[in-house]
Amino acid sequence: MNKKEVAHIRKQFKLDNHLMQIYDILNVYTMKETNEIYHWGRSPFGLVDREKQELYMGNFKKLLTKRIGS
Repeated sequence: MNKKEVAHIRKQFKLDNHLMQIYDILNVYTMKETNEIYHWGRSPFGLVDREKQELYMGNFKKLLTKRIGS
């Protein structure tokens, strides 16, 4: 993917976008040394409060931005 395509996808990360539906959030915690999973949890995205939903969307955008630089 080129920068223009990634930028277009980043613009889609909005809570009111009907084209991008997020159903579940999976949180996984791993041991730094071994990458062994020691805890995980799944939450329905719709049941997470609005402030956390916006935080997740912001983090998703940041993840896409960092991929371009690497």
